[in-house]
Amino acid sequence: MRTTRRRSPGSPRSPRPILARASLLIMVALCGLTGGLIAWPAVRVAYYARMAGDPNDTTRMNALNILSALSLQDSATAAVWLDAILREQTIGTPETRALVDKMAVWTLERSSIVQSVALGRLPAADNTAFLVLAEWLSRAGTWHPPRVDWESLSRRERLRLTSPDPATRLAAVRKLADYGRPAGPFLAEVLPSALGDPDESVRLHAVCAATLCLEEQSLSPLLTACYTDTSEGVRRQAVLFASARGLAIPVRLQNDPAASVREAVAWALGRLPTPDAGPALVRLLEKENDPGVRAMAVWAIGRRSTSEEGARAVLVDAAGAGDSLSLARGLVAAGRCRWAGEVEQMLAGDPVLSGEAELAAAYALGRCSERGGTAAVQNLLETGLDSGNGALVAIACEALAALGDVSALPLMLDLACDATDQPMVQYVAAASALKLNPSAGQQALLHLLDHPSDVICDLAALQLAEADEPPLAALRDLLVLGNERSRASAALALAFAGRADVSIEGRPLSEWLADRTDPESDRHEDRWKPHGYYLCARLALGDRGVREKMDPFIRNASFPRIGLYATLLHAGDPLPLDLLLTRPGRLDVESFLRDARFIEIIRRYDPDAPTFDWFEDEPLRRWQIDRLREYWRVRREWGASAIANRDW
Repeated sequence: MRTTRRRSPGSPRSPRPILARASLLIMVALCGLTGGLIAWPAVRVAYYARMAGDPNDTTRMNALNILSALSLQDSATAAVWLDAILREQTIGTPETRALVDKMAVWTLERSSIVQSVALGRLPAADNTAFLVLAEWLSRAGTWHPPRVDWESLSRRERLRLTSPDPATRLAAVRKLADYGRPAGPFLAEVLPSALGDPDESVRLHAVCAATLCLEEQSLSPLLTACYTDTSEGVRRQAVLFASARGLAIPVRLQNDPAASVREAVAWALGRLPTPDAGPALVRLLEKENDPGVRAMAVWAIGRRSTSEEGARAVLVDAAGAGDSLSLARGLVAAGRCRWAGEVEQMLAGDPVLSGEAELAAAYALGRCSERGGTAAVQNLLETGLDSGNGALVAIACEALAALGDVSALPLMLDLACDATDQPMVQYVAAASALKLNPSAGQQALLHLLDHPSDVICDLAALQLAEADEPPLAALRDLLVLGNERSRASAALALAFAGRADVSIEGRPLSEWLADRTDPESDRHEDRWKPHGYYLCARLALGDRGVREKMDPFIRNASFPRIGLYATLLHAGDPLPLDLLLTRPGRLDVESFLRDARFIEIIRRYDPDAPTFDWFEDEPLRRWQIDRLREYWRVRREWGASAIANRDW
């Protein structure tokens, strides 16, 4: 028989029941805590989502800010947050909507998860929500293919083109132009309405978009309609962009009532390769009274370089019409065509020339005259010196060098050293002296390698590199013993001369440059300008491995541009031309394109590109810069040629 042991009075209780109950309580608490941790995020999101609908603005903004932070790593929270901020666009005040806009862009910029959720919302969103999401994605840098499909891209622009706000419609047309050729299929659907827009600026940009995006069979009818637009600006734009695409210009536009349109027609006819363009220009000039149109027609006739006697006579008649601008362009055209007789006839009787005509006369005499024109150029040089006209002095120096007038050498050398208030005159005088006396010219250019102007330093270095026998010893000494500016210029000159094997401190130039740009070397050059130019020199010598290392110098606007851009173009990289011609203000395009070597580069890229052969005609220079930018954009879009495929 089993007996039960009884606890005697005063003996301790067994701890087992107490431990069992405690363990149970702990397990229940842990289960509750685990469940709470699992459920808390969803509860918290639901709580703040409810607070995002609170009538109090401050409460809503606090809730949206917290949801924004929570959505960065969680797609479910991102969906809740997007619902909340889209609702705020309806219920919020102007102040809260502005805050939400900033919050939305900030969050989209920082989270690919939120971007994906927003992009997934687009197809099913109503038009209002779609436009809001598209605007946020655009400002966050995500609104572009392939992140966004073309259906969504086209939907946004179609909706914006129906906006009552002209600025919104204009933004839509500009975006279509930015998309380029891929936008062509859906652009053809919406462009007719843009070309019929009541706002002139919208129609102007619609012409640009059509030219950039549409195939010729779709483009021609639209441009034909533009030729009858009530706005002369639209008609002019249609003519210029048609010329950029190589399309024929209707003859009737020669009689357009607006002089700006007729001027554009003259420009376009000067570029058309068809044989009937020359006679059309002659007819235009014969009946034209507007000085600007006549001057453009004279320029266009000269550009075609025709040898027909009728065209030559037209140039003479145009120059004798009493219009100084036509006279100047007639002289330039005659010089370009090497029509010495026409230049002599234009200058017969020692006329009193305007400023433009003086410059053009010096240019023309240097291009086409025999030695008999030397005295006239010398007179123009004296006129420039007396009046302080640096442009005339520079052109006269170039002309005298072309004519081989050795007697002008001492004056050129003096100008190269002493004309410190006119840096470009210094450079042109030194470069002209180089043609007459290589040794003396090289010494003048070496002196300019330490010029205060980075532009002059770079141009002098590039000019020295083109000499038949560059001054290697002097450049080597400057590279080793010169100051920061002259070392950089000397490296550029030696590299462009292709002298990778020249010995610098007992080592080939290529090895010396590699050592100076190696951060691990104790001879590393850490100063900004020399280091950048040493990288340029390595790239110019064929070391393409340094191209990525040059990106910081490209992005830094304070780094000298001429040598840098010349190096990149020399290596076959078209980036500088894109920066110059698509981002106005990054660098003064005039100072860059003033040098003939850069014109040659553009012509190698596309022989038909509008380029400069006469810089001192300010209206024509501005005109040509604008046309070159338009042409570059069109040709880049339509791929007329590729710089990377050219062996130069």
